[in-house]
Amino acid sequence: MKITFLGTGAADWPLEKPSDYTEFRRLSSALIDNSLLIDPGPQVLDALKELGISLSKIKYVIITHRHKDHFNADTLKALEDGGASLIEFFTGEEKTVGDYEILAFNGNHATSEGTLHYIIKICTPTIIHSAKK
Repeated sequence: MKITFLGTGAADWPLEKPSDYTEFRRLSSALIDNSLLIDPGPQVLDALKELGISLSKIKYVIITHRHKDHFNADTLKALEDGGASLIEFFTGEEKTVGDYEILAFNGNHATSEGTLHYIIKICTPTIIHSAKK
């Protein structure tokens, strides 16, 4: 599993990179194996472009909560236009999404209801092979 952090900043991080910054953290978002995006925030498209990751590679999008630093409707629309699907979860739900098994559980974020955390694991296929003699 390859995890690419597209941003690690918080809600108070600037949307535009100030000219005097040598490092720019962007708002929190992560991409797993270039196909599963967590949080389509307002800086995701710029991060993907900078990293050379095509929108068409992203197949699934999940959201932790709908604060504007984690969710942007224009970003989600661009991802969906590129072929991605938004997969919505409720607390306690477990779904197989592509190559992943995802379990959603209640998050603790005092300023947002419906916040979710996820356990994401790669589905490992079981192969049974028997040779006849």
